[in-house]
Amino acid sequence: MLFRQSFSVLIGNKYLLRYLLMTGLWVLLITVAMVGLYLFIDWKSPKTYSVDKNSGREFTSLLGFGMLFINYILVYFVINFYAAGLTANVLDIFQGQRRPYQIYIGVARKKAPTLFFYSAIAATVGVLLQYIAERVRWVGWLISWFLGTLWSLGTLFVVPIIITSESGAPTAIKQSVKFFKTTWGENITAKVTVNFPLFLIQLSLMAVFIPLAFFLTAITGHIEVFIGVFIVYILCSLTVAVIGSFANSLINIALFYFAAYRQVPPAFSADLLNSIFVPRKPNRLLQKLRG
Repeated sequence: MLFRQSFSVLIGNKYLLRYLLMTGLWVLLITVAMVGLYLFIDWKSPKTYSVDKNSGREFTSLLGFGMLFINYILVYFVINFYAAGLTANVLDIFQGQRRPYQIYIGVARKKAPTLFFYSAIAATVGVLLQYIAERVRWVGWLISWFLGTLWSLGTLFVVPIIITSESGAPTAIKQSVKFFKTTWGENITAKVTVNFPLFLIQLSLMAVFIPLAFFLTAITGHIEVFIGVFIVYILCSLTVAVIGSFANSLINIALFYFAAYRQVPPAFSADLLNSIFVPRKPNRLLQKLRG
């Protein structure tokens, strides 16, 4: 139902996909550039390792985390920058207005310093969670997942708040937590997304296209047929991924609109927006002890 409601907004405003396509392009370019730079630096420094292997490993580890941190900042900034433009655009759509793409990118550009500062904070949290997951044995992944969930829920409305107010990044984080608690309370463990139905669609595409590629190749005897079918599969898979990313982004913006303005955004239902978060199950043992 969430996907259908989000998709109805997309059908009437297909140009909104431009924000996601630009995000994906810049993230890909940044990641490829950072990986290439890391490999180049690592390849250019073999002499250091021959003197002391332990210091060589330490250098590689520090270099890896340093490059990861820089990559996180740049990637988060690009994501938040275009998310800011998308947010400003969708909020206008909810209010019955529509202006050119350049206007909304201009809004994001105006807020770029605040968005960059928030991206640096988010990158720091991301690297710390990555470090915990890798260095703390057995329970590291669980701790990282739990803290990551709290962080993602608490910062759900940071970008919309930055766009619609003069708040700095730390203040926007506090306001986001306040919005969340005021509207849905504190007894929340997760947020519903459209990822599971999209995962089923991706599995269906794989189940259709991969056997089809092998079957047609076996009949025709031409590898070009396999390559052609595989390219079509990749394009379909990417299209589903982009639409899914748009749907999740739109849901977050709809939640902000619902929490900030106390109005139900067009194409969405109040019941769904109220029930989009998963409440924490009560601990029966604690209840018995208290009783």
